[in-house]
Amino acid sequence: MKILFVLISLCSTAFGQIKLTGIVRDKISKEPIEYANIGIKEKAIGTVCNSSGQFELLIPDNLKNNTLSISHLGYKEFALILSMEKNLSGKLEIYLEPIAFELKELTISAQKEITMGYKPSGNSVKGYFQATGLGGEGGTLIRNKDSIVLTSFNLNILKLTFDSLKFRLNFYDVRNRKPLTKINKKDHLFILSQRDTGIYTVALDDEQINISNDFICTIELIEIFGQNNKNAEFLFSAKPDNEGLTYRRMISYGKWEKFKKYSICFWLKGRQ
Repeated sequence: MKILFVLISLCSTAFGQIKLTGIVRDKISKEPIEYANIGIKEKAIGTVCNSSGQFELLIPDNLKNNTLSISHLGYKEFALILSMEKNLSGKLEIYLEPIAFELKELTISAQKEITMGYKPSGNSVKGYFQATGLGGEGGTLIRNKDSIVLTSFNLNILKLTFDSLKFRLNFYDVRNRKPLTKINKKDHLFILSQRDTGIYTVALDDEQINISNDFICTIELIEIFGQNNKNAEFLFSAKPDNEGLTYRRMISYGKWEKFKKYSICFWLKGRQ
């Protein structure tokens, strides 16, 4: 049995399309912002900037009066009303305004190690991303009642036949059992290659991510390296769980979908 998380670039098949190209920059430093999310909310139109802040996106004619949203952790979300933009055929320059975060000082009176989430076991099944796409995201609900500072994220990779994939690790508050806003204040990026089969760990010690309630942990595909093979797979452990909830969205700014009775085998360690 398998859980399917398909990450695909959903481009319109309509005859009329607008091709947007551009670059996203920091409003103050003017430097490019890597891996910003770009899309029309819940319209299955979106992408992710590359490491140089550049993007390319096809907009169907029937959506040309919509608003394009651009966001990245640490910046205010930017809204571009497409119908008011005079030169959509040219290269767009988009500037995001930085947000100053006030980091709270955390006092940890004890160093008790805590593990939460779902480790693979004898009844594990296969969850997988198949095909290609940027901004697609999949994750699971992690139940928690303690105040914990996260130290690492772990998953069990069963198979990876892409050359390599780059992901962004995201943590969300929960509202109505769906992802709301990100808890982490900076990007956590990691690259998986074919040699990474088995347990893979992402260290989180460089940011004090404090968790005190249930949260949703996801991985978001932001870059594909090497030859794009439509049959390539990325398989990882998941497991049946009557109380489990898994989530996916197909593209940047896509609509979240929720699936019951399965949990992805994401587990985290932290200090209480």
